[in-house]
Amino acid sequence: RGGHSVDAPDAQFVDAAALNYAPKASSPAVDKGTDAVLSAATSLATDAANLARPYSGTLVDIGAYELQGEGIASLSIVKQGPHWLVAGAAADFSLTVANNGVRSGEALEVVDLLPAGAEYVADSASRNGTFADGQLTWQLGALAPGESTLITYTVKASQTLVSKDYSVQSTTDPAVMAQGAVMTTPLNAKIVAALNFFPQPDGFSFPNYGDSPDSDLTAADLVYIFGAETACKVTTADGCVLTATAEAWRKKWLNFVAGGQCAGMAMGSLNIFANAAVTPGDYQSSANLTFDLTKENARKYVALYATTQSLRPQNWSELQEANGYDWNPNAKYVAIGGGQSAWRTDPGELLDTLIANLKDPNATDRFRLSFSYYGGGGGHTVVPFAVEQLNENDYLIYIYENNRPNHFDLAVRINRATGAWSYVGTTRPDQPLNKYYGNATSNNLSLTSWQYAHTFPKCMEGSACPATTAAPAGSVQSADTTQAADGALLEGETVEIQLDGEGY
Repeated sequence: RGGHSVDAPDAQFVDAAALNYAPKASSPAVDKGTDAVLSAATSLATDAANLARPYSGTLVDIGAYELQGEGIASLSIVKQGPHWLVAGAAADFSLTVANNGVRSGEALEVVDLLPAGAEYVADSASRNGTFADGQLTWQLGALAPGESTLITYTVKASQTLVSKDYSVQSTTDPAVMAQGAVMTTPLNAKIVAALNFFPQPDGFSFPNYGDSPDSDLTAADLVYIFGAETACKVTTADGCVLTATAEAWRKKWLNFVAGGQCAGMAMGSLNIFANAAVTPGDYQSSANLTFDLTKENARKYVALYATTQSLRPQNWSELQEANGYDWNPNAKYVAIGGGQSAWRTDPGELLDTLIANLKDPNATDRFRLSFSYYGGGGGHTVVPFAVEQLNENDYLIYIYENNRPNHFDLAVRINRATGAWSYVGTTRPDQPLNKYYGNATSNNLSLTSWQYAHTFPKCMEGSACPATTAAPAGSVQSADTTQAADGALLEGETVEIQLDGEGY
C-alpha cells in the first residue's frame, strides 16, 4: 500500500510449520549466500545441523541450514487483477512467473482454472494461451535463472471472484513447480462506470516530483514536439540548433514543471493505457507494466506530457471537425458580463460526459481530470477511472492520484444536481493538504482530451495554428483557472494566463 510494498519469493523450507527450516532444492536461498561466513573470523564451515557448508561443488546457501545437494529451478507465480470488479465489465488479470533459483526451469506449463463466476473473454490470453473447459493453459518453455515473464487475460464477472487454482510446473521435472496464493477480487455493485484502469498496475509507482533538469527536455525533444522547421534555426551534424523562441519555450517550461509533474504523470500513464502503439517496455526493457517503470527511466516521457499539456496539435481542426474530439469537452463559450465571453464548464455535465465515456469500452478518446483552488491557483491533474453513485445526486469520481501512488480509495465528490464538488489534496507530495472545491460557476474543474494530448507535432505558443471554420471547443480557458491553454485564442480575442508554477 502506498507504493512501499516489498515482494520476496517464498523461502521454500522443508516444513516451516514443524520448525524444519532446511531449504528445499527449489528454495531461492540455495547458492545465494556469501563466502564471508567461511572466513577464519566466523568459521561457519558447517551449518546448524553440523553438515558441510557449502555442499561439495556448490555455493553457500542463505540461512542456518545448507542444502546437501544441488539446487534446481525455484519458481514463483503471482496473480494480479483489478482492485474491484464491475458487473459485466471486462477485467484484466495477469500472472507473473519468475525463476528465483540457480538452475533453468525447462518445459514450463502454466495452468489457471478460472474461479466460479468468471467468463473468459475469447482470444484475450497473451502468449498463445489456450482455453478449454474453464481452464487456461500456457506453454512457456524454458525460464533461465533470474528471468520472469508476464502473461495476461481478460474475464467478465457479476460476482466476487476467488482465484486459488493456478500454478506453474515443469512437464519434464514435476519437482519444479509453484502454486499461486489465494486471491479474492470483490464485486463493487455501486460502481456505475469504470475504465479497466487502476493506480496499480496502470499508474506509476513513484510519486509526483518537482525536479526538472535540462536533460528532461532537449533539442531533440523539441524537434519531436514542434517539428524541425519550427524548432530549429539550423540543423548540423551535431543535431538541431534551437531558435531563440524554441529555447525560450524550453527553459520556461522546464522551470514551470519544477512545481510538479502531475499533468505529465496523468497523461503519460493514460497514454500507455489507451494507446496500443505504446508500451512500458519502450522506456524500460524490463518493464511489463507502467507500475514497473522507475522514475529515472520514465522522467523524459513524463516531461514530454507535462511540458506540452497546454499545446494544441497542428491537426487540431481535423481532430475536432472530422473526428469530433474536443480539447475540453463540456466547455461552453458563454457571456460573463461587461460584453465579454469565456469558456465555462458545468460540473454536472462533466460528470455525465465522464460516466458515458467510462461505460464505453470502445470509446476512442479518454480524459484526464484537472482542478484548481476556488478563485485560482494550485492546479492539479489526475486520471479519473471509475464513478460510484452514493445516492440520487451524489457521486464519487475515483482517481489515480499521482501524489499518492498505489492508492485506490481517493475520489472527488460531486453533486450532479448542484454542481458542487470537493476534494482534499495537494499540488505535490511535499506540500500541505488543502481543500479543493467548486460549483456550477467556479469553472475550476475540467476534462482534457487524450487524443489532443498524444498527437504531435504541436503548435508553438504564440504562433499561428492551422485554422478551422469552427471555434475550438473548450480550447480557451479563462484566466481565473491558471490552467493554461496557450496558442488557442479565437480571432481578435486576448486572454491573460497566470502561470503559478504549481502542480502541473
